[in-house]
Formats: sequence, C-alpha cells, structure tokens
Amino acid sequence: MIRVAICSEDEQTRLMLRAMTDRLGDRLGVPCLETKQLASLAALEDHLKAVRSGLVDIVVLHLPDGIPEGTDVADVAAELGEDRLVIVSPNRLDAAAAYSLRASFLLDPIDPVYFVRVMRRMFDLVKEKHKKRVVVKSKNGIDSLSYDNILFVETGRNGVVVHLADEQTVALRSSLQALFDGIKSDPRFVKAGSSFVLNLDNVRSFGAGSVIFSGGEAIIIPVRSRRPIRDAFDAYQTIVLDEGAFLSNSSK
Repeated sequence: MIRVAICSEDEQTRLMLRAMTDRLGDRLGVPCLETKQLASLAALEDHLKAVRSGLVDIVVLHLPDGIPEGTDVADVAAELGEDRLVIVSPNRLDAAAAYSLRASFLLDPIDPVYFVRVMRRMFDLVKEKHKKRVVVKSKNGIDSLSYDNILFVETGRNGVVVHLADEQTVALRSSLQALFDGIKSDPRFVKAGSSFVLNLDNVRSFGAGSVIFSGGEAIIIPVRSRRPIRDAFDAYQTIVLDEGAFLSNSSK
C-alpha cells in the first residue's frame, strides 16, 4: 500500500488532488490510501511524525501563493526525504526551489498529464524502496526492518542497537561489521569507524562533530571519521541529484 497525504488550505483543491490520486492508484492497481487532508503547512509539520514512522509515503503540498519566504518548507522536505514531497505552486520559479529541496514540482493549475507522470514515478520509487528490507534476528524473534526506517546503528553491549525513525530501537546479537556487510551494497549506508553505521538518506544536518538525523536525534562521530562521513554524504547527495535529473528527463 502506498499512502498519500494532501496538504492544501483550499478544500476544493484537496478533493481534486485526492480524486486524481485515487484514480491513478486504481489505474495502476495500487491501493492508495489518502491518510489525511491537511489544511495548512503548520498541520503538515505536526504530521511529520507519521511520515517518519512510515504511516505516510508521499505528501502533496499545495502552495497557492508560491513557496513563502521564512517558512519551514525546507525543513519539511528534509524530514520527508527524497521523492516523497510534491510541491504544487503557480510560480514557475518555484520549480528550481523544489529541485534543490529534492522534491517534485507541479505548476498550478495542475495539468492532469503531468500529475500522472510525476505521481507514477513517485509510486514506482516508493514501491522499490518498500522492497529494500533487512531481515534480522532480535530478542523478540525475527524482524524485517525497512532500509528507509533505519537512522543509524551503533555498537552495543552484546551486539548492536538499530535506531529507527519512529523512535524505536532494536537490539541485535550481531557485530557491526556483519550487519554492515548485509546492507553496504545500498549506497545510503556508510560505516563510521567501529561504532556506527549511518543511513545518509536520513541525515538532516551536521553539527560540531555531530550528525543530526531526521527527527532531531544526534550522535557524536569519532574525530577520525568526521571528514570521511561528510565527504561520503556530499558524494551521496551528488548521486541522488544525478539520479533525480535522469528520472526527470527520462519521464518526459
């Protein structure tokens, strides 16, 4: 199931976007649940916990006056991550801003053809991400952890502790290297010394010797690993942007 939340102050726009999303879901054979119609950007920010916990996959954000200055749209985009936010605006200049935020852009009034093109691509990306999971044996039995939901992994007393985006943790009887070996083929994961494995998709910013994740959780990175981690993050951002440009061009 792919879950979509629609945010617009205009009720008619919300209903139209919901109807278009549901029709596309039916066409593609994708059960699409619009989880909540949100009336403002503030309501969207309040709803981000549901996004981080995996209750929402895609957010469609309608901004009838364009992306306003001094708002937290950039923070919202960072929380959501790549290819999970669609910005709908009548201002053509917002297309460049949306691209810099790793979001998709639709010009308002919405052309149904472009809406289908953007949403179909996002549906495909979400479905592909849903497939990427690691199966682990924890104290509670067998767990299947979504790559998207992993913030970071740290060395624990008798194994490792996986920190998840929904503020949960999973303790595993495994070495950090063994777990990393199972997921390192995915470019979003990088090892920081012998203490941490980070999910670069969920890194929000860097502090003085620290990494801050979506949701605000922060960890201190060993001194020797700080520059390599920052370099890995910058390189990964380049990969993500290049892939986004390719997907955008190939869908035209």
